[in-house]
Amino acid sequence: MKTLPRLISLALCLIMILSCVIAGTVSAEEQLYTDVKPKRWSYEDIKYVTEKGLMNGTGDGKFSPAETMTRAMVVTVFYRLQGEPDVHYRETFTDVKNNKWYSNAVTWAAENGIVNGVGGGKFAPMETVTREQLATILMRYATTQYIITDDTADITGYADYGRISNFAKDAMAWANAVGLITGVTSKTLEPRGGATREQFAAILHRFNELIESNSFDFEDVYNAPKLISTYTEKEYPPVTDADFYVAIDGDDTNPGTLDKPFATFERAVLAVRELKKTKTSGTIKVAFKAGNYGNLNITLTAEDAGTAECPITYCAYGDGDVIFSNGVEVKLDEFVPLEESDKYLFMKNKCDDIYKADLSDKITIGEYSMSSMLYGSGKPLVPARFPSTDYMVGISYTTSSKTLSVIPLFANRFKNYHTYEDILCVGHLGNEYLGHAVNVESYNPETCEVTLTQTPFQYNNEKPVCYFSNISEELDMKGEFWIDRDNKVLYVYKPDDDYTLSTVDSFMHLDGADYISFVGLDFKYCTADAIKINANNVTIDQAEIIGVGADLDTYKYINNGNGGTYAVHINGYNVSVKNSELAYLEGGGIIVYGGDCDNLIPSGNLIDNNYIHDYERTYETYKPGVRLMNSVGAVVSHNEICNATHAAIIFGQAEEDRTGRAIDNIVEYNYIHDVVIFADSAAIYGGRTFADRGNIFRYNYIANVGDAGWAVYLDDGLSGQTLHGNIFYEAGQFTVLHSGGRDNIVTDNVTIGRSGIATLRIGAKYADSFANGTTLITWESYYNSYKLIPAEGTAGRAKWEARWPELFAMTADLSLSADRLTDRNFVANTAGCVFRNNLSFFQKDLEEHEIESEYSLMYNTFENNPIYRWEEAPDNIFVNPARGNYCIREDSPIKLDIPFSEIGRY
Repeated sequence: MKTLPRLISLALCLIMILSCVIAGTVSAEEQLYTDVKPKRWSYEDIKYVTEKGLMNGTGDGKFSPAETMTRAMVVTVFYRLQGEPDVHYRETFTDVKNNKWYSNAVTWAAENGIVNGVGGGKFAPMETVTREQLATILMRYATTQYIITDDTADITGYADYGRISNFAKDAMAWANAVGLITGVTSKTLEPRGGATREQFAAILHRFNELIESNSFDFEDVYNAPKLISTYTEKEYPPVTDADFYVAIDGDDTNPGTLDKPFATFERAVLAVRELKKTKTSGTIKVAFKAGNYGNLNITLTAEDAGTAECPITYCAYGDGDVIFSNGVEVKLDEFVPLEESDKYLFMKNKCDDIYKADLSDKITIGEYSMSSMLYGSGKPLVPARFPSTDYMVGISYTTSSKTLSVIPLFANRFKNYHTYEDILCVGHLGNEYLGHAVNVESYNPETCEVTLTQTPFQYNNEKPVCYFSNISEELDMKGEFWIDRDNKVLYVYKPDDDYTLSTVDSFMHLDGADYISFVGLDFKYCTADAIKINANNVTIDQAEIIGVGADLDTYKYINNGNGGTYAVHINGYNVSVKNSELAYLEGGGIIVYGGDCDNLIPSGNLIDNNYIHDYERTYETYKPGVRLMNSVGAVVSHNEICNATHAAIIFGQAEEDRTGRAIDNIVEYNYIHDVVIFADSAAIYGGRTFADRGNIFRYNYIANVGDAGWAVYLDDGLSGQTLHGNIFYEAGQFTVLHSGGRDNIVTDNVTIGRSGIATLRIGAKYADSFANGTTLITWESYYNSYKLIPAEGTAGRAKWEARWPELFAMTADLSLSADRLTDRNFVANTAGCVFRNNLSFFQKDLEEHEIESEYSLMYNTFENNPIYRWEEAPDNIFVNPARGNYCIREDSPIKLDIPFSEIGRY
């Protein structure tokens, strides 16, 4: 028996158990419980968990220490601890039916071998969990977390050892050895006694005391990084010092006091204009009491601006959510079954499950469009589509026209549609990196050809994939809807909620309205950009921006930042978006313009501590979570960006409009995961110009990038970037793909993967082409740089030449001469790049870094970039890779500058 208990993960487990089961916290200053006396055996344990905010009382000043936990409750908490992974219910136990609050948890626990039931095909969800059952669940869960559970204690000396069930003997011996479950007395374990709240408190106390020892042993494997820093909601105390108050039951004829508030945002703006005439210092503050204020569509101009001495804040009062919704509500009780006259619109065998709601009294035809989306419980439904999931691959694309050919199996469905008006073809008809959303014009059943209203951009994909959306006949599964726009009727498959339908209005446009803050205000459900900021010194803080963007009626499939919609547009200096959630966006999250690119004046813009997720739902490409379009000196930090088909962050990436430049921006401490799910792109992407320079990407954690993607892609010609101290986990086919740029510094990054995909790729394809006698480029048109570098003779040009002399030392002579390829300054050569001290770890086969040709390394530094098999790597680099803790150990033989614990939201 080992004498040192091995604990780390399970402590966190029970912390989560208690925080999930027992709502709220109790501060150390509050009086301890009336039913827990100082002489009680568990007093110190209960005091400890109370002061730590880990457990709370049960009401009336009591802790109820003798109350017990049920089996369903315990299993549900472990399921939540795992992030509530998707499961498909099946009747594993006869007493666990579908749609119970614990159904998914029990299914998950059974599938993972954590529970086996109590016999007779039953789970007994509402029975009290016994001490031996708890020990068994803990041990089995520990095993799924790669914890080695071979510690054992001799417990045969306990008088009731014989009462331990055979299935639990090893678990009880383990739990006793590591100090989790000790004797109730010196002679008894009470294995079949219930696990009470005070026993949980004691176990948790022991867990926390042993956490600091970091004494568990783990299998020699790695798992997805788990960020140590965790997001906590920001405290928001009630605002008592506002100049004006607004409430949904207020009146705009009121004076705007706390007891007689205004009713609308517009009235508050007028009041602020008047107050500005006399108040010239200190903050002017408007506080909104909780409620749904409905539609907002307002423009604030210089007349509404604050000043540095007298800024303006529009904020929540602090008594609940303040919501502005540009959607219309449709209550569940408004839905009725289909009439016979409706049924021709749908498949006959689905009509009994489809219900309709009349919209004619709610909205006019101009207030919604085919872009309107439906939301239930804050989450979007899907316009009825085919296929219902994934993409259709049985098509071919006629590149010289607007025509798609579908195979007969699919064509049989198309010929039965009652109309083709408003059907969208969504997907990748051109290159895999470019998505489209194009209207269907017509369908020819004889040729099986679908004609689109426009020819998609760059139609050269040999295997186009797409789905067709907004089709009544495809309303055949839960979570789908369809709108009859002509008759203003909403149809939903098996409705089970109240719904909100988004409409076309934006919420707010700031045009010259400087020095304004919006704190704690939520904006939900519109088909346009939510907030446009053309102003300076503006802050959006603690906002929820949900369900915005689409505007399909005016869709233009250009792959730059101007096509499609973003939740927030920024164009100015010192603009911040922080501590906010942006979710369920049909387009992108935040697009940033600001600073003076020619004169290298930083914008001071900040995108910090936001949760941006489930974006690019209709615009599947080039609408990232954050886009630095024409930006100097912005900081993008501590954001979590996830769940999208394409990129998380795009910077610069100039295209035909020649507008995009990204200079001296810092992207750091971001947690990016589950992006580039389908498209060909990268989690962080930029390229095609020498003029995007000085950007720094450091201390980001990027995980679970799609197989067709990359972690970071420095595309054609991109130069002067720095990548340092990032961690990449299962990050696509390459970690860093570098194509033909110059002066890029890539150091101290870590790649972790299950198979040996190349981790660094250095490209020199233009030098290769030149060597083969092909003149691909001219200096004047090389990646649009000539229109992005300040003109000769300007003050900006002098600053650029002083900052980046290497940019102007390049040789523009592209005559086919052999000595060009040995000239460091030849524009087609990569030069000045440094790839150093980048570590790669893989469990399976290894591949070398991909070096395209001899020209790749001629004028670049590539050194000390080892690739390890996981089992052959030094075993003391990371603190606990089995639990996803990639902090560098103090005694690590490999020195890396990665502050892993600081990554992510805070």
